[in-house]
Amino acid sequence: MWVIKTATTIPDTELWLHETEQRQRLERALAHAAEKPGAPTDLEQLADNLGF
Repeated sequence: MWVIKTATTIPDTELWLHETEQRQRLERALAHAAEKPGAPTDLEQLADNLGF
């Protein structure tokens, strides 16, 4: 008879997402992004401002 066990694995590069403080920061950032959608960017004006 076989016993099948499941496991949840998290890649090392994603462990920080599961820390309480980082998760809260990410949730705040996502809420902010949902409330304040981005605005169009004038790339020519941006290039002028950056001196390109």
